[in-house]
Amino acid sequence: MNPRWQVRWGSWLLVGLAVIGIDALALTRVLRPAPPPAAAATPGETAFLAAAVIAVALVAVALPAILALRATRALTAASRRWAAGDLTTGLAPSRLPGLGAAVDALNHAAGAQRRQETTHREREVELVGQAARLTTTARLAAGVAHELNNPLGGILLYANLVMEATPADDPRRANLQRIVTQAERAQAIVRGLLDFAHESPVEVGTLDLNALVRDTLELLERQPQLQAVQLRTELSTVLLAVEGDARRLQQVLVNVILNALDAMSEGGTLTIRTGHSERPGFCRVAVSDTGCGIPPEHLPHLFEPFFTTKEVGKGVGLGLSVSYGIVRQHGGEIEVQSQPGAGTTVRIMLPVLAEEA
Repeated sequence: MNPRWQVRWGSWLLVGLAVIGIDALALTRVLRPAPPPAAAATPGETAFLAAAVIAVALVAVALPAILALRATRALTAASRRWAAGDLTTGLAPSRLPGLGAAVDALNHAAGAQRRQETTHREREVELVGQAARLTTTARLAAGVAHELNNPLGGILLYANLVMEATPADDPRRANLQRIVTQAERAQAIVRGLLDFAHESPVEVGTLDLNALVRDTLELLERQPQLQAVQLRTELSTVLLAVEGDARRLQQVLVNVILNALDAMSEGGTLTIRTGHSERPGFCRVAVSDTGCGIPPEHLPHLFEPFFTTKEVGKGVGLGLSVSYGIVRQHGGEIEVQSQPGAGTTVRIMLPVLAEEA
């Protein structure tokens, strides 16, 4: 029974018992002759009144206790269900003093947890779908890259041979140089596809993530875009040792930082933080900007090769896909959070080496 109705029935029961007691006392007064004014109550009347008072007192004490016990049992059962992960059933509202607010608070907490778990499940499904798409894309990219690598190598070889045999004052030499330059650019794209597909070898070594960030910023310090924004660094005060290829991980940081700078064409604040990740066994570097942000419909496609939100001619869309491949090759993860008009944060998480005892 709903505790609210239990309280109502208990109240009516108390009223009824009181009325019955009063009516019984009045009836005994009517049926027997009235005693003399100075006469004292008979032993029977005294016993009846005492019994009525005791009965009402017992009901008044026992009923709330019974209702409270039932509410406590319901609360305990619900707590066990919630602890086991079943958040589908809530507690019925209670009007018992001291319990109503507690029940409402617990129901609110369970509802919030239920909504959070639903969001997490939806996010997990989305990530699984994204991983499947990227795996398929990586296989396709690896196949295309391998097919293009050999022809590009031949083009570069023969273009360089012809250019070496061409006099310096020959006007055709400039055209040959253009062929070499564009072929090298194509080769760089192929290498990016191989990095995305985890096909390129990694030179493993022990690195300090804080030092890697400082070296990357020193490399980019002459970039006009970096000088046009406010730079904030919040690097961890403890050593963040990771195992990986310094050149490739620096390439990831360069790609992410340049993307952040491109998003702040009118100035803003670039913030770089390092520290231990919320995920045990991982450290992270987060790059945040106050730029234009990314529309929600574009977020699932950011790591796909050749997908870009930039204007034509300002990028081929390989920066984040290559970064994704490198980070995954190091056993890490990369994620993007963004709000249009409020900026973007890219988090790179890498396995941290255990500290020696």
